Amino acid sequence: MSDIEQEREAPKFATLPIDWHVPDNAQSLYANNVLVQSTLHEIIISFFEALPPPLAGTPADNAAKLREMGTIRADLVARIIVAPDLLPSIISVLQTGLEKYQEAYSSLQANE
Repeated sequence: MSDIEQEREAPKFATLPIDWHVPDNAQSLYANNVLVQSTLHEIIISFFEALPPPLAGTPADNAAKLREMGTIRADLVARIIVAPDLLPSIISVLQTGLEKYQEAYSSLQANE
């Protein structure tokens, strides 16, 4: 095989392993709400924390207070913007993580 033929068959890119680094001072934030938006070139995933108000009344009093409030504030804790072609990989990794979580902890939760 000639050098030209070998060059044509050579991969056009190289795959490198990733050395995942999380700095010691990385901040972890809690999110219990998510909003996904899209534009032509990106998917915007916004994570929010919404805390319920402190309610100490009777169930009827608490329900009335919630109706009176109308809304609960949700504060943005993180926003990730990704290319649309990356989203299927993200979904796959999240699904795998959920399945591993369910395998590891579902029997423990059933015993509580």
